[in-house]
Amino acid sequence: MAIKTCVGDLEKSIEYTQAQVDILKETTKAVDDNIIDKLSGLENEVNTLKKDLKQERENIIMLEQYSRREILIFNHVKEETTEDCQAVARRILDGMDIKHEDMKFHEIRFIVLERRFQEGKTRLIIARFLSREDRDFVWKRKSNIKAVLRAGYI
Repeated sequence: MAIKTCVGDLEKSIEYTQAQVDILKETTKAVDDNIIDKLSGLENEVNTLKKDLKQERENIIMLEQYSRREILIFNHVKEETTEDCQAVARRILDGMDIKHEDMKFHEIRFIVLERRFQEGKTRLIIARFLSREDRDFVWKRKSNIKAVLRAGYI
């Protein structure tokens, strides 16, 4: 009798354990399905964001090209303590054998990489022309800048 009771208890225990295993399988399958759904949703979102990023990069390139239409950047301009941007730009154009008396600038600025003056340092000058033809004329003669600025370039 004791053995029959023991076998009956073992059968009940096995049935209970099997029921728990079945419940865990169902729960695991539901969790797996949920994870797969979320993962596919995230993959779709990543793909959408990649497309948006590519489009935004193209927009930035287009805007940068548009904003640079009328500017030239003169590099390696020696830094001096007292400078007038207009005078420096016109001195560079004189050295390049470009007649600049009729050229009009919207704005000429130095790009200061460090706040204080340092002897022998160079910096950039950004010149924005009012006329794109003037800008293109200077651009075509950019090889003449070596006569003014030994290491300079546009």
